[in-house]
Amino acid sequence: MAAVPAGIKPIYVSNKQKEKYQLTPDVTHKVFQKGAALEETAALGFYSLFYEAKADIQAYSGDELLLVADPASKYGENFYFVLNDGVKAAELRVSGAHAML
Repeated sequence: MAAVPAGIKPIYVSNKQKEKYQLTPDVTHKVFQKGAALEETAALGFYSLFYEAKADIQAYSGDELLLVADPASKYGENFYFVLNDGVKAAELRVSGAHAML
């Protein structure tokens, strides 16, 4: 497992959550609105996809959260949030995923 860089928050996404958020194997990146993520966390608590990252999401100054699939679990989980605008831009540039958002 690689060291987790600043601006990255690894999370485990269950099969049920993958279905709910339409995270199919061909979806490598997905954007969520920060406000909606925090509202969901308040409503659902630990059942929310965003619960484990709540403090990091609250501290993030951006309005959009980028969720990235990590099938190789390079950061220890099957997905990770990108909570840094510079890292987010680099991630999208490297992957070419901007067209998918």
